Amino acid sequence: MSNKIVYRTLYDLLQESLDHFMNNDSQTSATLRQYLRRIEENLTHIEPIAKDFIGNCASNYDVVPGVQANGYRSLLALLEALLLQIIGLLRTMHSDRTNTFFRGNSYIDKLSVYSDVLHQMRAIMYYAQILIGLTPNGNLFVNEDHSEPLMHDCELMAKSCFYSSVHGFQYSSGFHPVVQSLSMIVASYNDVHKHKASAWKTLKSALNSGRYVLSPELRGEKLEQLYNSADVEFFKNFWSLPEQGLIKAIPNFVGESVQVNREFKIPPSSFTLPDARDPNKDIPISRISPLGPAKPVKARLISAVYREGQNSSESPSSPDTGFDKSKVGFKRAKTHPRSKNLIFFCHGGGFIALTSKSYEMILRQWSKSLDCPIFSVDYSLAPEAPFPEAFEECFFAYAWALNNAELLGTTAENIVFAGDSAGGNLVLSVAMRAAQYGIRVPNTVVAMYPACIVRYSASPARLMSVMDPLLPLGILSGCLGAYSGVKIEKIKRSESSKGSLSTPERPMSPSSKPVNVSLLSNFVKDVGAGFAKIANSASSSNIEKTWWDDEFEIIDIEGNTSPKNGEQPPLIDLDSEVEMLTMNNNSDKQNGPELASPASCSSAQSPSLDFHLKLPQNFQPLKSKFAGDSFKMHRSPLVKNAYISPALAPDELLRGLPYTDIVGCEFDPLFDDSVMLAKRLQNIGHDYQLHVFKGLPHGFLNFQLCKEAKTAATECLELIKKGLERR
Repeated sequence: MSNKIVYRTLYDLLQESLDHFMNNDSQTSATLRQYLRRIEENLTHIEPIAKDFIGNCASNYDVVPGVQANGYRSLLALLEALLLQIIGLLRTMHSDRTNTFFRGNSYIDKLSVYSDVLHQMRAIMYYAQILIGLTPNGNLFVNEDHSEPLMHDCELMAKSCFYSSVHGFQYSSGFHPVVQSLSMIVASYNDVHKHKASAWKTLKSALNSGRYVLSPELRGEKLEQLYNSADVEFFKNFWSLPEQGLIKAIPNFVGESVQVNREFKIPPSSFTLPDARDPNKDIPISRISPLGPAKPVKARLISAVYREGQNSSESPSSPDTGFDKSKVGFKRAKTHPRSKNLIFFCHGGGFIALTSKSYEMILRQWSKSLDCPIFSVDYSLAPEAPFPEAFEECFFAYAWALNNAELLGTTAENIVFAGDSAGGNLVLSVAMRAAQYGIRVPNTVVAMYPACIVRYSASPARLMSVMDPLLPLGILSGCLGAYSGVKIEKIKRSESSKGSLSTPERPMSPSSKPVNVSLLSNFVKDVGAGFAKIANSASSSNIEKTWWDDEFEIIDIEGNTSPKNGEQPPLIDLDSEVEMLTMNNNSDKQNGPELASPASCSSAQSPSLDFHLKLPQNFQPLKSKFAGDSFKMHRSPLVKNAYISPALAPDELLRGLPYTDIVGCEFDPLFDDSVMLAKRLQNIGHDYQLHVFKGLPHGFLNFQLCKEAKTAATECLELIKKGLERR
């Protein structure tokens, strides 16, 4: 159905329904008319923005002509998915309303949710229009000064409507039951998690969790409250559930059978590798840790068959502790020659959760399909180990694998880096570091939905985090903050300033109280060296020092660009390079909503819950009743570092990457990260390819019970296979 037909069909159905219920004086009919008119009103304002403004400008943000993919196009596709669902509901209501047992109240509930969702979508379309006005040069991200009021308002928006009965409406149909089920589990687990100290309360919470199945609205409110809290510790525990108890043994019973599944502890001993540019020279490799004395790096080796060298007495490994064939003596397995190939893998998990154990089902399948060993790094997790600890561990693990390939059962003639989400960030960064050091780089990097810009900046795709059920705004901000090592200080708001989710009967005007910085509105403004003050009223004496105050000395970011003999090559100084990459733009905005004046956005004002941006027709988004406390956050200069944000790396580092496959998902809040990385590679003439999976969310590798996700995962496997063949 074309875009024009979608709007025409919806308008016709709305008018026909209004005409029908106009002939009935019952309270049910009056309420139905109220919600139908509200949908129609919001649709009237959304259509010109979506079709005539964003639709006409979206092509300016594509990587190249013909590759129609960017966050603006994703927003338009998301909106169309929503409108098609409303059309489906109205058609069903049309066929049911002649029924003697027509359940008007049921349709009132559904139309209420859709009217709220469309109301919030109208705000998001306005915000997208603002972004276009700030970035007419094709950049998808705006700088932090312009991001601040916009992301504040996104944090303040009511989101429970997105998490209720329409949860995951934007995804392919196969994802709908999975997302709905997952939302019930998250809401229920939160109740159990809160009472973990009391067995009775835990049991009571578990028994009461059925209410989230019966009441989507209650589930939506619980999820909004949970996501707004940005509780990193909760999601670290929840995402790690597959590695707990008997669940972690499931891959041994239902996964592909493998003969080798060994856990490594790589000792932090120094060694040398041959210089790929000059075989007569050696490059010294040392284990660097900014957190104190260097510890062994954990990793996992998975191989479908036992290969020569994998049971060497020199190997710093032991069999997996689960019920696995690799625990059975190697003497009983046939010895195969070393493979020419090796997959170096870094797992996802938002930098805060998971290990290779959670990916074992996938890695087993890959090892058997590719017929080669897979070496997966179990890097240290944030917030306990912020950047650059995980990056340093992954780089050291790769260098060690090159130096000890025979212990992994490979000659390492062909190497592919693969990683998803946070792991995609790490494999890109490690590949750039390898090239800068002068050691062997992989044949190919396959980065699946990677986090390439680790800063809390606004982009059209990141606007989708307002409604995303798998990577919601609070969790996205929490993960970015944890990996950057950001210190957070709570600021209490007055109870009277807390808002509530508006309905058509309730006033939608904002509070008249003054405003303050939001949870993450000041997250990543560039500050040169060290921290900046977060509110105008904050004094420098209140800002604590953390380990990255000495970061310049630890990783020698400002060292000479050519290393001395026996020293590790230093990182480059990005201060002069990043200016052209921070998406600054001071040009006049195109016609569209006007940004709030600086006075109304002053961070020196007292905490409250006002929206910062002035939108047309005095429009206001629905306000969350769970926006409670505000936070001020110390800013980190690390967001400029090429190894934390690969898409912001200078050209010379990006040129060091091998052929790069970038896998993006249409409805991923991090989709613009992939597009911007592709744009950077395109601009320098680098060999790469951007692959976009329509209708899929972030993290699809972990949802292969869905047909669409399994198909996409199979295509990723093919990319890895082709990467091994690339010379």
